[in-house]
Amino acid sequence: IHACDTAGEWRRALGLLERMKAEGLEPDAVAYNYVLAALSRAGRLDSVLELLQEVKSKGKPRLGASTYCTVVKACGDNGEWETALGVVTSMGAEADDQVVRVLITALEKNDQHEMAKQMRAKLEANAASA
Repeated sequence: IHACDTAGEWRRALGLLERMKAEGLEPDAVAYNYVLAALSRAGRLDSVLELLQEVKSKGKPRLGASTYCTVVKACGDNGEWETALGVVTSMGAEADDQVVRVLITALEKNDQHEMAKQMRAKLEANAASA
């Protein structure tokens, strides 16, 4: 799946993921991350969000910050800063600094400079109090 991601073959990456599931194998977070990255690079935001929702609804595998960074970046790259904000908001306390930094980049890329500035100030305040 990683090779498919690297080669830009999102259809093949998604097909391999589906094949794993069909054969009774439980894909881990790494497999999902590579498929999400391949979909993201191909501009397939709807597919990224569908796959994220599928994994979240099953409750496994447990998704980490790198997964959410990929999704938030995909949203930002596709002009969907509101969706990126919603993804991070849905994470609640699990939204770590890495994810928030990717959100800030997505906001800036979409000309949401004031909101990005506010998010950056919150990050800095949290770092100062830690």
